[in-house]
Amino acid sequence: MVFDQRHAATQLTVEVRDRTPDVVTVGISGELDRETCATAERVITELLRTERPRCVALDMSEVTFMGADGIHVLLICRQSAERLNCRLGISRAHERVRRVLTMVCLDDVLTLATDGLKPLTRR
Repeated sequence: MVFDQRHAATQLTVEVRDRTPDVVTVGISGELDRETCATAERVITELLRTERPRCVALDMSEVTFMGADGIHVLLICRQSAERLNCRLGISRAHERVRRVLTMVCLDDVLTLATDGLKPLTRR
């Protein structure tokens, strides 16, 4: 599943990059802002609903901007995952994303892994 949304000023790509028996890795690249966050939410929640994975790892290493709307989407997706007994976390994050999540004290709530997928697959 790949979704590429282009706007005059912003671009967002959300795609499944890898599947293992335990983890589905979703890559997000571009800007996660007011114009693009609904798309990210729709793609991730659809993946959760249709595939029902045990764990979803968000690779946000190519996210160049994330505003308050992006934070909100991450929290909504985490809540949706929990309702389906799925673990959702961030396996890789661009330094800008990491700083934003740390500033608003969500780096632990969203399981911001520092060494790839290992912390996400533990329960």
